[in-house]
Amino acid sequence: MARSQRLAARLVEGQPFDFPVAAEDVPAGSELTVEFSTSGVDGPLRAEGIDGEVALETTTAAGDGLKLVQAFPAVVYERLDAAPRIRWASEAIVEPDGVARVDREASGTLRPDQVVLDTPGPPAQGAGADLRIDEDGTDRIEVSVSARGAGYLVVADAVQGQFTATVDGTPAELRPADHGLVAVAVPAGEHVVRVEYAAPYANLGGWVSMLMVIAIVMVVVVGRVRDRRRSTSEGFGAARQSQIVTSR
Repeated sequence: MARSQRLAARLVEGQPFDFPVAAEDVPAGSELTVEFSTSGVDGPLRAEGIDGEVALETTTAAGDGLKLVQAFPAVVYERLDAAPRIRWASEAIVEPDGVARVDREASGTLRPDQVVLDTPGPPAQGAGADLRIDEDGTDRIEVSVSARGAGYLVVADAVQGQFTATVDGTPAELRPADHGLVAVAVPAGEHVVRVEYAAPYANLGGWVSMLMVIAIVMVVVVGRVRDRRRSTSEGFGAARQSQIVTSR
């Protein structure tokens, strides 16, 4: 019903060695059988606990909206009541002070359809929207928005300063939101919002290529001008010698 593992690198004789198991989906009161197996360990491994028996204990869910989904190699909890990572906010709250902003975020009073902005932006009209996530990659997000009023598309990723945004292909401001996340103001109607990674010095290759072309053209032009001057100079010299010979 559940499985876990742990590296034996810190296994010390006579010291407790715990194996956490994520098993919150197991019904309460179930009778369970625990099996241990080892690999890569030299010789037999004797497990002892209380009175020579393996010690087992359970930790029940605390009803705090968290679920233990993984115990190895790291303990991972899932927030069951968390807002979607990409969501629509029909109401914007402006809080320029960082400490007050964190307090508001941690207060538990914010609704999923609210967003906290660092600075004022276009007003939200309090209407909902339908979202269709067309692409959700590591360096590009594309969302089709059908908004019944102006609002904000909120992306719960820390992409401030690294990404750019467009609405229907027109550059849009990627606004700091929810103290570390981002939001894009979207007017009412049907729109396509893209948030994508903007590589630093993205146009550097183009500029280097253009400079190389200019340098090559300059070399060719200078070479031709030099050849023309040399040819003209040689022509004048030959004519002068011809005049000297004739005069003699």
